[in-house]
Amino acid sequence: MFSVLDLTIIIVFLFLSILLGFIGKTQRKDLLGYVLAGRGLSLPAFTLSLFSTWYGGILGVGEFVYHYGISAWVIQGIPYYVFSVLFAFFMSEKIRKTQVLSLPDLLEQSFGRPMAVWSSLLTFILSSPAPYLLMMGVLIQSVFGVGLFLSIFFTVIISCAYLFWRGFAADVATDIYLGVFMFLSFFCFAVFLLTQGPDFALVLNALPENHLTWNGGQSFQFVLVWVLVALWTFVDPSFYHRCLAAKNAAVAKKGILISVVLWFCFDMCTLTAGLYARHMLPNLDNALFAFPELGHLMLGSGYKGLFFVGMFATIITTLSSVSFVSAISLGKDFYSRLKKLRSEPQIQRSIQISLFVSLFLGIWMAVEMPSVVGLWYTLASLTVPGLLLPLLCALFQKDWISPSRMIAVSGASVFVSTCWFFWGQFHTLEGYAQYPLGIEPMIPGLVVSFLICLLGFLRKTKYDV
Repeated sequence: MFSVLDLTIIIVFLFLSILLGFIGKTQRKDLLGYVLAGRGLSLPAFTLSLFSTWYGGILGVGEFVYHYGISAWVIQGIPYYVFSVLFAFFMSEKIRKTQVLSLPDLLEQSFGRPMAVWSSLLTFILSSPAPYLLMMGVLIQSVFGVGLFLSIFFTVIISCAYLFWRGFAADVATDIYLGVFMFLSFFCFAVFLLTQGPDFALVLNALPENHLTWNGGQSFQFVLVWVLVALWTFVDPSFYHRCLAAKNAAVAKKGILISVVLWFCFDMCTLTAGLYARHMLPNLDNALFAFPELGHLMLGSGYKGLFFVGMFATIITTLSSVSFVSAISLGKDFYSRLKKLRSEPQIQRSIQISLFVSLFLGIWMAVEMPSVVGLWYTLASLTVPGLLLPLLCALFQKDWISPSRMIAVSGASVFVSTCWFFWGQFHTLEGYAQYPLGIEPMIPGLVVSFLICLLGFLRKTKYDV
């Protein structure tokens, strides 16, 4: 299905991606340089890095559009724009001015060491590379015809080897290069479909009726839960990581706002491609392959290789970013705190070792749950309730609640969501989880967290459990 020219383009691209991560000068050799690139991200570097890494789930987007039509943009686009703009105006400057190295460091300033240790576990889970390992593995498998496990193994080498030596500086360098590739690839593909493919009006008229509704024919609770998943924005460790690495607070704020504009443009390209895929490939066995199969159908030799390069670029940027943040959460924020490490070389080595641990666990999760959308949903449902309120309180009103009560609130919300989730997994009907009262697991966790924090606000005093 791929010509020699296609394969050559893809192989050269993957080789250059690895090479770019290893070359270049690292400005600082200390822990700050390794973790945050010395807090020196300029506006272009910040923007391209955030744009490309926040939009890594390209195969999952194709899967969602294929199943639910334009509601994919309504549900997974608009809420993220809104929350990102709120993050830019009300949170980015506060985060940059803290001078900490990570999200758990921020919580430690407000609620102490136990909260930092606990939150590091949550951020480790939330930053799991599993969805992106799965997508990259599936894409390599479709191109080179090797098994999924071997494809995921190659993915680790391609996407993360340079992080071990150069850290965040290597991540940003590749983000800039790959971000340009991903945007141009999908922009050109969308233009090609609109000009060379079937008339877009005919495509829309031929789609299933629900594909043109705002909710995709799904229930209000389905939409609500995915909107709540977008609260991920407020707790996403990669967002915090880049804000902390920005040259100053103004760069962080402006960079996020520019990124929102780029995300909208990119969303229009992927939405167009997804709708064409649904029309031209109505009987796909696995919607995860919507974009790759559409590329096979529509593009000739060479152009197909360039389109697949765009998909690879989209996934690699996010995979390397979340892998590194996950390693920081486990190595610096969790292990180094437990062992009370003070030496910067020791902390850096713990991050490097944790990178392998994170990737190994990610491979296991990708093999056990081979649905990108399912992985996203599960990770958000179990962790967002435990991080959202603590972070908002830390940034805006830390004296609403005492440190001991805050960690109890976070733990209780995660416990409730986890129990709710596993109840549904053990009580299924025709393969679908049946949750208590028909309520998705993130909602009770958030309710528990908000109610207890509201009680603390109403009392307006610190108290211990």
